[in-house]
Amino acid sequence: MLANLITSSGMNVYRATLQFLFNAALTHYLTPAEFGIVNFILPLVTLVVLLGDFGLSTAIVRDRDLGAREAGAAFTLSIFFALLIGLAVDGSLLAFSYANGPIRDVAPIIFAFSVMPLLSLATIVPRSLVERKLAYPEIAAVEAAAISIGAVCGLVCALRGAGAWSLVVFHLSTQLIRFIGFFVRSRADIRFNLRWALTRRLLSFGGWVFGSSLLTFLFRNGDNIIIGAMLGSAALGAYSFAYQFILLPLMILTWPASGVLLATFSRDRLDIVKARKIVGSVVCLTALVTFPAAAFIVVEGPEVLYYVLGPRWQVAAQIAAILAPIGALQSLSSYVGPILLLRGWAKPLFLLNLSTTISTLLLFVAVSWFGLGIVELCWAYLVFSAIVFTGILVLMFCTLGMRWSSVVDALWVPCLASILSATSALIAKWLHSESFSVSGLICSSLAFAAVTILTFILHKSVILRHLASVVGVGRKSIAAAGSAP
Repeated sequence: MLANLITSSGMNVYRATLQFLFNAALTHYLTPAEFGIVNFILPLVTLVVLLGDFGLSTAIVRDRDLGAREAGAAFTLSIFFALLIGLAVDGSLLAFSYANGPIRDVAPIIFAFSVMPLLSLATIVPRSLVERKLAYPEIAAVEAAAISIGAVCGLVCALRGAGAWSLVVFHLSTQLIRFIGFFVRSRADIRFNLRWALTRRLLSFGGWVFGSSLLTFLFRNGDNIIIGAMLGSAALGAYSFAYQFILLPLMILTWPASGVLLATFSRDRLDIVKARKIVGSVVCLTALVTFPAAAFIVVEGPEVLYYVLGPRWQVAAQIAAILAPIGALQSLSSYVGPILLLRGWAKPLFLLNLSTTISTLLLFVAVSWFGLGIVELCWAYLVFSAIVFTGILVLMFCTLGMRWSSVVDALWVPCLASILSATSALIAKWLHSESFSVSGLICSSLAFAAVTILTFILHKSVILRHLASVVGVGRKSIAAAGSAP
């Protein structure tokens, strides 16, 4: 299981890095307006893919009794959804393009992007079938090859002066390679048919998962709409930049680990005692990364970002320091998703996400309505998140029946490392007479890193114990899947 966690997280790091480098390279060939066209379209495409998925991917990974006929029915159903949604988007665009000049200018690009949901949704079932077998190295290989080939194709188009079409080529070629790779790998597990009634069990469970995913989408995007509408574009720009420090630990650690947990537990039929031990260890290993990282951003972030971004982004640096603890808390509380799904509690997960999303968005509206600024809004969000996500953590531990001694055992080393390292950095700042200097920043950062590493070394037995508890999990399932007919 540890190898799968590392593989999945490593793939996310590679994807994010390559995406950043690709976009940085395109800035030499594309104008901001051309970037804006694609960034305007992508959220719509993401929403369309989310609607078309309808929770099938999670339901397939979780289902222990899925057969080739059910997989084939789910595959053809996802293709039907993709065609239906694609035609609806194209039809809507065609109607608006006759009435709106600016939309007419980018209509060909949007039409081209309408192929992306077809490719993406066609990949859902094949990829989920590969994930059911816990074949994460193969998944990583396909994903890495897809985004690498897509980046090369996009750069070639940019060099030839294709403009915004280079981004279209990048995304479409990436999705095409993903579909080919996963389809070839899972072809033997799919028996094509149109008996969509066979997917009733998958859809009944996936419907609640779909609702939770849709709420998560609204949760991640609704705050931007509220801030932009009520506080202005400058506040939104600073908040959007700082919000990356919430998403980063989720993208690199929690979301990949959640997928591995769901696939592994669904396949292994682990007993609850073993599940408690493994979840506690995963929580510990995640917190060992996210807690010290959040502490560093709180203590050093404002100065580091000030030097890197310049004085115009000082507010964003301040907001990042406020939001960083939220990212650390969410990196742990988000594991409640696979835990509830493993218990078959898709509806309670939906209701939990519904209440969290509504209350969060109401908080943003209320704070903005009373005329408070973006910094005050973020402080209110921090207090609110500390209460809500701590409560979700308690819910997760209680669902597993974990003793509080086990919870403390999972979290005390990450908490200790964060407190000691932050304290050492603050002492180094206090001892350094010159404020806001590069030398002082380097000294305090080195003190932070040294104390963090020293704390880990002194308590390596605890860390190694948690590592050992997840190392061998899933190997038996992989062997069984490899020998299955």
